[in-house]
Amino acid sequence: MIRSIVIGSAAMFALACGDVRNENVAVTGARLVGGTTDTGDPAVVVFQATGNDGGECTAVFVSTTVLLTAAHCVLTENGGPLTGATFRIYQGNDFSKAKTADWITIDPSDVHPHPQYDGDAHDIAALVLKSPVAVTPLPIASAPLGAGDVGKTVRLIGYGANVAGNVTNDGFGIKRQLTTTISAVDAGFVRVGKKGATACGGDSGGPALLEIGGVETIIGLDSYSNAATDCTGTEYYQRVDAEAAFIATYLPATPPAPPPKDDGDPDKPSSPSHDQEQPKDPSASSEEPTASADQPASNGGCSTSGGAPNASWLVVLVAIAMMRRRATCSSS
Repeated sequence: MIRSIVIGSAAMFALACGDVRNENVAVTGARLVGGTTDTGDPAVVVFQATGNDGGECTAVFVSTTVLLTAAHCVLTENGGPLTGATFRIYQGNDFSKAKTADWITIDPSDVHPHPQYDGDAHDIAALVLKSPVAVTPLPIASAPLGAGDVGKTVRLIGYGANVAGNVTNDGFGIKRQLTTTISAVDAGFVRVGKKGATACGGDSGGPALLEIGGVETIIGLDSYSNAATDCTGTEYYQRVDAEAAFIATYLPATPPAPPPKDDGDPDKPSSPSHDQEQPKDPSASSEEPTASADQPASNGGCSTSGGAPNASWLVVLVAIAMMRRRATCSSS
């Protein structure tokens, strides 16, 4: 479901649910309306936070041990930690086919929302795995985006629904892709999509890919929409180049060697080399990219493990209404 939060004297979190499926965590999800089924792109996966405040989002590998998603996917609607939640990822292309053994569990101490996430800016989180996964990570844009990038073609990927509105069988859980264009770039976000061709519930955290130097490169992560009706307008993607220091904090100095790759059915993902829990079965122009897996880790950076966003924004009395979406665990 989609949540529209108004920031005012009540100091509520502004739309912390950018495209989360059946979100309670930040109650909303995003799906690629107008997209087509994607049987490839193994670096893009389902991310799930179980529990009453949990939900499903999309995440993307930027190293064989590090994934990125939206900050609102790993926090409660009020921006606090998801106490007691289980965090895990599924690599298949169809969420409904996930078996218990297919899930890779992520320790809560390895889930890092940006410490300055305030319900709007810095909507990014890093997920760190204990052991590498046999996957080719996607590179991250390092050069700043600018006005020269407006009009360029991008490809969006996510597991969100493909039918606008709160309906049964909305299509959530199938990996989809959508080709669209960049319509605007600001200090923190890149704006993409249009009515009939946009992200929706469950796509939160999913990547927007721009070809840079002949290589598809992550330029943003799905965050929110401020359309009057969910899934019917342009979408705002958190710029990753603007969060380079945060991302570098969690990337390994030396890329870990991945385990042998298991070729086969895209919905029968490679077995992780680390222990898994036993969850319930679910029903200016840009320059050349920098491959994140090879990027040295920063000695500084933010320690965000289990941390809540900075509380200074709570004094804001300006009413802001935005829709963020994530898919909640109790999907309809």
